Amino acid sequence: MATREKTYEAIVGFLVGPLVRFCLRNSIPFRVLFEHARTAFVREARTYLEQQGDSANISRIALRTGLSRREVQACIGATEVEAEPSLLRKVLGKWQYERKYRSKSGRVRALSVLGNESEFAELVRSVSQDLNPYSVLAELDSARLIERKDDTVALVSQVYIPAGDIKRGFQLAASDIDDLVVSVEENIAHSDSPPNLHIKTSYDNIRQDAIPEIRKWCIEKGEKLHREAREYFSKFDLDLNQPSNSSSSGGGSVSGVTVAGGARVALGTFSLLHIAPQEGAKEGGRIDGSSLGPSGKKSGRGPENNSPKSQAAEDGSAKRKSRSSRRAS
Repeated sequence: MATREKTYEAIVGFLVGPLVRFCLRNSIPFRVLFEHARTAFVREARTYLEQQGDSANISRIALRTGLSRREVQACIGATEVEAEPSLLRKVLGKWQYERKYRSKSGRVRALSVLGNESEFAELVRSVSQDLNPYSVLAELDSARLIERKDDTVALVSQVYIPAGDIKRGFQLAASDIDDLVVSVEENIAHSDSPPNLHIKTSYDNIRQDAIPEIRKWCIEKGEKLHREAREYFSKFDLDLNQPSNSSSSGGGSVSGVTVAGGARVALGTFSLLHIAPQEGAKEGGRIDGSSLGPSGKKSGRGPENNSPKSQAAEDGSAKRKSRSSRRAS
């Protein structure tokens, strides 16, 4: 048991490292991280106990978290975090893939937008009765996802990116991190046949002049993958394909077969194109008789100035520097 506890303590150290580096980059002191961690412990412990059907009182939360009753009481009175923007994604998903919002040719239709009985208001209320259609409209407009014309609104982009909104952007990042951690946990628990995809490909001495081309390639390939994923996943979503005899739990009958709903699937992708600081940057290699320095510009140096690594690459003996971690079935 002690070994297991020490292992999980080490894992917490791995996971907290990136968060600490973020704090250091942005001059956030330890005190702020500590206070948020304490509040999050209380908030998540209460949610966990409620999901388990247990009483989420102060004593149970204190026992679960190791905090004092006074600390728990203070955290419960703290401001709750805002809901993550997953509801906006759901609005976009229904708009794109529910049949009633498509034309006969299969294209996503422009929706009427004026008044509480408009098609757009109906769409928003079908996701949540607590959402204000005009607030959702404003959010989608600020994200440049829609275009208004007279009394209609058209969807012009299918990807929700909260550009310029750092708080909303990191709410999305937190949700993605949570999914990744759970995915890795499940893969480790089922090591013989990992149930989740977990692949990362990384190269660490890329020519800097190639960054724009690589960035464009990553974005285009990623968008294509997610278009295909949305088309495929939406076929099985019971919100978009209402079964007969549907129940409040999300199940129903499909082609005479009883099915249960409520399962969740997520496919995440990201790219990072990072240029190392000039000091200590890796040496560039030769291109067309000149060498590329760390800045990606031709330096005009002859082959005698190339590093041993660059010469090895010219001789065809350099090793392929790809680091790829894979956890897939």
